[in-house]
Amino acid sequence: DDGEHGEAVAPFVGCGPPHGVLPLANVLSIPAINACTSASFVGVAASVVFFTPFLRYLTLFGCVSASAGDITKALSSGACAGIVPDGIAGIFRLAQHPTEEVVYLRARKGLAKLALRTGRPIMPVYSMGNTRAFSAAFDPFGLM
Repeated sequence: DDGEHGEAVAPFVGCGPPHGVLPLANVLSIPAINACTSASFVGVAASVVFFTPFLRYLTLFGCVSASAGDITKALSSGACAGIVPDGIAGIFRLAQHPTEEVVYLRARKGLAKLALRTGRPIMPVYSMGNTRAFSAAFDPFGLM
């Protein structure tokens, strides 16, 4: 502990649903956690994000790919990792329930497996407003 940020934080896996169209609250939490705690914290992003214009700049806050190997490597180095477990599927669930907060976790078992495999505790959080911040447009006719 360097005394500047308070108590040391043991490494954890942050679980922060819902995804929504753009999980802006989760992205902004990366620099906030790094600035306010002694933890080294990285976000987890789908690999496509690193290659998508505009979105790739959001990874400059500190992100690793959503592959199990990259997340495990980050956790092994002592960093905490923040995951939005409903992932891209959360965008499509949002379209089915546009007026509700929606979290898709039923078939998501990778987070629990990761925590068990690495011995890191899961820290549950909820990002209010991610599903309301942006809306998605879908082609109801299947033309696109």
